[in-house]
Amino acid sequence: MVRVSLNDLSAEHTGKLIETEAIVAGESGKKTLPKKFIFRCSRCGDEFPASIKRDGKLRPRVIRAFLSNSLKEFAKQEVGYRCRAVQSGRHDFGIEESPEKLRYRVLHLREPPRKRKRPENESKSKVLETTITHLIGPRLPATRNVKIQAIPTTNPESRDLILLTDEIEEIRRGWRKFQITEEDKKNFDEYFDDVDPSTLHAQIAQN
Repeated sequence: MVRVSLNDLSAEHTGKLIETEAIVAGESGKKTLPKKFIFRCSRCGDEFPASIKRDGKLRPRVIRAFLSNSLKEFAKQEVGYRCRAVQSGRHDFGIEESPEKLRYRVLHLREPPRKRKRPENESKSKVLETTITHLIGPRLPATRNVKIQAIPTTNPESRDLILLTDEIEEIRRGWRKFQITEEDKKNFDEYFDDVDPSTLHAQIAQN
């Protein structure tokens, strides 16, 4: 896994698992994605299943084919031999979708300001650009600050990078984990042993 900022994503990250932090700048409504497709040849009857996950990991090529309405082209590339019913002919695929669906939504992610270093010659509009991300499966955290593990792939129409992810984590700012030590407890007890409880209300009101 490669840790990278949104603004540093490039074609070299395509197909690789990356981790990045971002701000959710916008989101779509809920959509659905079939968990599995079955390509069935109308000539010979052969079937070829294709799931959107393999060994618990997303399969970018299958999802990309679904999102771009090019599943038949994907099937032709995936199946390496010709139809048994027609000499020198390829399969004529029909596509069946499994009734089991995964919900997903489209997110617009933006680089966090604290990580952003804008070159002097870069326009202001460039800073506001967002990266399109398909969040597949999990719910979106309430916070806008997130950390995701995703697989970049290309948009078949615009050739822009898009991210596919089913891993999203909320980032809480301003909270630190700490443990109360025995010394802390001792100081706490000694303080309240010396303080008259009747004066505490007045002290709190003053502060």
